[in-house]
Formats: sequence, structure tokens, C-alpha cells
Amino acid sequence: MAGKLAIFRFDAGPSIGLGHAVRCGALADVLAAAGWRIGLALGPESLAAAPRLSESGYDIETLDGADETRALINRWPGGCDLLVVDHYGRSAAFEREARPWARLVLALDDSPNRQHDCDLLLDPAARPEERTYEPLSARGTRLLLGPQYALLRRSFIERREASLARHRTAGKVRRMLVGLGATDPADLTSRVIESVAAAVPGAAIDILLGKAAPHLDRVRSRIAGRPGMRLLLDPPDVADIMAAADLAVGAAGSTSFERACLGLPGVSLVVASNQESIAGLLHERGAACVIDGRSGDPAPEIGRALRELAGDDARRRRMSEAGASIADGQGAERVRVAVEAAIIARHPEP
Repeated sequence: MAGKLAIFRFDAGPSIGLGHAVRCGALADVLAAAGWRIGLALGPESLAAAPRLSESGYDIETLDGADETRALINRWPGGCDLLVVDHYGRSAAFEREARPWARLVLALDDSPNRQHDCDLLLDPAARPEERTYEPLSARGTRLLLGPQYALLRRSFIERREASLARHRTAGKVRRMLVGLGATDPADLTSRVIESVAAAVPGAAIDILLGKAAPHLDRVRSRIAGRPGMRLLLDPPDVADIMAAADLAVGAAGSTSFERACLGLPGVSLVVASNQESIAGLLHERGAACVIDGRSGDPAPEIGRALRELAGDDARRRRMSEAGASIADGQGAERVRVAVEAAIIARHPEP
């Protein structure tokens, strides 16, 4: 499949965060390692919100909001072998328009509320038995559903075994992690940090945020002069930071699969409706304490949950094992195999 071209259409920004960029980047890296050429088609805010995209070495086209299909054709006139669409504002009409130009269309989704006209549809939080996407997808679409398809970066695979081994002998909680979204538009970080610190006195706390977070100054003021608290802005290797933590507070979005892969126990906070499926899975498997953060003040409940977990080594070990069974880090490789098989099936080589 060497030399084939994959184009990714996604956005990042203060309101939508970096989740689309991270999961598309994980798949892009796996394809690139297999010899694919990669292009990124992004809205104007995306590079500012996710500056590491500029360092990826991939071809980048910034879209200005005009006719996107025409812009893509002008930028890559020979068409592409794969178009990956990961965008809440793009659905069946956009995918259908792209078909004469893209040999294969893969849609990434986590909010089953719109029609798709694609060859492959991926949602790692969906439950295949619920048949959620059948009425939303074209006949013949292959559905890649469930956490075995979670798109994680290679760094999580590389740190998985060492992290799981450390959690098997869980003892005193010495380091905690707070990661409530790279942009955290609701400013949950500054609202819960006091409860996190009080829950496990003396534990170091790493706080993950992006430089584009709109409430960054407020977070800085809350932790100023607090020994043991460390604010990490767009760190190059999140897997290293997660692997060093004993307990975490994180949003119940796609980073839940990253924490699960490393066996990192803790609290998952639901901050958006499209996180409910992941949260339900974590709760059923016993992989996290799930708290709804969309109404009221979640800080007291987070504090109670962390205190209980910090005092129960056996429960943290069970939670770590449960998380590890949900996501093994191989999702991007499974998607690559599915993509290449679909291309061969639909467009056999002469």
C-alpha cells in the first residue's frame, strides 16, 4: 500500500478541544509508518489550538470556510485513497460530495445524531449490539464499533506493560493527575483542584492543560505558591505523565481510553453528552468512578471518591485491571488493517 494518500478533515479549538486532532493524529501516524502519505485539512483555529500539528511533517491545508470540497480538490488534484472525516459539522452530504475524489471514506464519530455516507464508520464508544448507527449509515458501510478500535498514540502502547506492572503493586498514592480537557472550556480544573489536593494530602498533582485553554490564567492563580502542584501545558509526551500517576481525575472522553490502556485508576467526569457511552462502559466494567459534572458542583463528590480510592489499594488494583481489559492500545493498527482491506476489496489492483 506504499505511497497511498490519506487526507484527514478535522478541527481543534478552544470550544471543541483537541480530541479530534489527537485521535486523527494517532491513526495518521500508524498509516505513515506503513508508507502512506498524510494530508491534514483544518479550520483556521486549529493550528493555534494544536501547535504540534505544524511539527508533524504532514501536508497541511488551512480551509477558509468556503467550498471545502473544491479546496481539497485544488490542494490534492489527484484525489486521495482515504478521506477521514472527524467533524461534527460534516455528515452524509459532505461525504457524498467527496466520493468522486476519495477512493474510500472513513467517518469518525462519537455522537450518533447525523447521517453518514461512508465506507467505514468508527466509534470506539458505541456498543455493536445496540445497532445505533445502522439507521444512520449507508447500506454496505462497515461499522468499527467498540473500544478495540480506540485510536491511541504509540507512546501509550510503549508504556503500557510497565505502567500495568506498577499498578499491580499499588501502594500509597504519591502522585495524582488532573486532566479535564486540553481547553477545559467550563473551567472545571480550577473548580475542583482544591478538593483534589485535600483528598490526598501530600500527594504531588500534575495538571494537564493546553496553551489555548480560555481559563488558563485562573488555573495559574489557583495553584500559585502551592508546592507539589505542577501545571503542564501541551506536554510532548502525555503517556509519560499518565504512566507516572497513581490516581487521576479526567474527562470521560477519548482520554479515558488512554488512562485505561495504562491501567490508571481514578475518577471520570462526564462533561458532555457524547461522553455518556464511554462513562457507561467505565462504570459497568469497574474501571473508574464516574461522576456527572454537567450540573452543580462536582468538587465535593470528586474529593470523596478520591479519598476512598486512596485508602483502598485493592480496589485501585481491580480498577487498573478493568481499565487495561478495555483498551489495549492497538486500535489504530486494527483500523489500518480494516482500511487497507476495504481498499483492496473495492478497488482491486490490476
